[in-house]
Amino acid sequence: MSGIRGTSDKLGLWLWKSPEKGLWDTERLSRHLAVVSGATIGVRLTVASYRHVAIEFGRCIKGLIIRQVEMDAVGVGGDHPDDGYDPATGEARRVQRIDYLWDLQSTHSSATARDHYAGGGSAARQPAFTEAELDAGLKRMLGEDAVWKSDEQRQGMYHIASMANNSVRSDMAIVVLPTGGGKSVFFLLPAFMEDERGLGGPISIVVVPFVALADDLMTRAEELRIDCMKWNSDVQDCDREERQRDARLVVVSADVAASAGFTSYVESIRARGLLERIFFDECHTFVTDVGYRTSLGLLVGLHRHGCPLVMLTATLPVKMEKWLREHMLAEEATIIRAATTRVNIRYRVEKVRADGASSIEDYTKY
Repeated sequence: MSGIRGTSDKLGLWLWKSPEKGLWDTERLSRHLAVVSGATIGVRLTVASYRHVAIEFGRCIKGLIIRQVEMDAVGVGGDHPDDGYDPATGEARRVQRIDYLWDLQSTHSSATARDHYAGGGSAARQPAFTEAELDAGLKRMLGEDAVWKSDEQRQGMYHIASMANNSVRSDMAIVVLPTGGGKSVFFLLPAFMEDERGLGGPISIVVVPFVALADDLMTRAEELRIDCMKWNSDVQDCDREERQRDARLVVVSADVAASAGFTSYVESIRARGLLERIFFDECHTFVTDVGYRTSLGLLVGLHRHGCPLVMLTATLPVKMEKWLREHMLAEEATIIRAATTRVNIRYRVEKVRADGASSIEDYTKY
C-alpha cells in the first residue's frame, strides 16, 4: 500500500471540503471558478456555463461518458446574480437542475472504458438487414407491387443499411434523388422492419428544416404504424420523461436539433448503444437558408455523435455539393446522385424594359 500515491495538495484544495469552512455552495464555487478559469484560459466560466463545456468534453474525448443527473435545486448558479429567484417577489424558484458527471476509469484504456460504460459501442455493428431482406421489407411496407423507384434509390438504401456504426466516427453519405424519388424510404423502411422485430432496439433521428415537414413525416409514419415521436421544444421540464422516451424514429426541427436539451437526449441514447443513424432531410437548406436562419449553421455538429449521418436532398447542383461538403465537414462522404431534371420544366430568361410592367404581369399569370 505504500506505493499508492495520494491526492495532490493542489487537487485537495478543490475536491475536498474544508473542516473549518465546510462544503462550498454553488455561489462560492461559481465565483472561484470564474476567477481561476479567467486567469488560466482567458474565459470566465461559472457553474452554469461550465455545464455546456462538460457536454462538449463528452463528445470530443474518447472514453469519457457524461451521465446526466436531474435534481431539485434552489439557485442553479447562473451567470446572472438574480438567477434562481423570482424578480417580482424575491422568492427562490424551485427549478430542475441538470448536472453532468464524468465517468472514466483512468486505469483502463479508452476502448475498455467505452465498452464498459457505453455497452460496447466501440465495436462496429454488423448490418441489421441484408439486401434481400430490404427488398422483401419494402413489399411488406408498401404492398406486394412495390418496387424501387430508381436504381439510385435502391443503391442508396443498400448503402445506408451497410454504413459502419462504431459510436466514435461518423460514416457520412449524401443521397440526391428528384422530388418524388422516395427519399423518405431511407428512414421509414429500417424503422418499419425494426418495429416488426418487436420492442426495443435502435433509434434513428430525422432532422428536418421545417415544422410542416416534421408534421407530414409524423403522419406518414403513423399510417405505417411506425413508432415515431416528434421532439417538442415547448414541453416543460416536468414532462421530460415523456419527451425523452425511446421511439423508433425521432423527428426534430432543425431549429432545435442543436439545442442543449436535444443534444443531451441524443447523447443519452448514444451512451446506451441505441443511436443507429441521423438523417438530415432537405440538407441543401444548410447552404441556401443559413443566411437568415443561423440555427442551421449549428447542424455541422451532427457528425459528432459518432453514428452514420445521411444527408438527403432533391436540390444539390454539382457546384453546391462542394460547398455542402466543406461546411458540413463531409469531404469524405459517399454520394449517390440521380438526375433531378424534370422534362416538363424548363428555364428561360428574358429581358424586359423598365416600363414593361404589362409583360411582367403576363408572365405572372401562369
